[in-house]
Amino acid sequence: MKKVALAAAILTMCLTAHAKVTTSIDGGTSYIHLGAFSKASCQALMASPVLAKVRVSVDGHVMPTGDVTCRDGVKVDLVTTEPVMKTTPTEITTWPLAKSDCMVLAMKQLEKGPVRINGAAVSKADQVEHACAKSSNSVSVPL
Repeated sequence: MKKVALAAAILTMCLTAHAKVTTSIDGGTSYIHLGAFSKASCQALMASPVLAKVRVSVDGHVMPTGDVTCRDGVKVDLVTTEPVMKTTPTEITTWPLAKSDCMVLAMKQLEKGPVRINGAAVSKADQVEHACAKSSNSVSVPL
């Protein structure tokens, strides 16, 4: 909960400073692209205790905040490699998952019954590899 509040505070600060914040998912990694920063703004952001528990990507490279070299125009992203779970009245969906993680989770859940991978019904182990073919996947299990 604290992590979410801290991320919200960072986003509020960045939305005020930058006109455009975008997101993307690559495999099992999710990004919030904050845009380009001045050297001073980057240094202030990296020195903040808020980022002590948040991973960052600088100019496309994921690294600890202590390893960041700030310069004018540096592009900073917030990063997470942890999948999230979304619960609806009918199912629980875990995403984003890299192909290998999708296959492991789907095989484990198939032992209990059918699953949905990227929205498609899967009931047999030999269907899993093809169903997890995207770079970023989701696995859903019925409630």
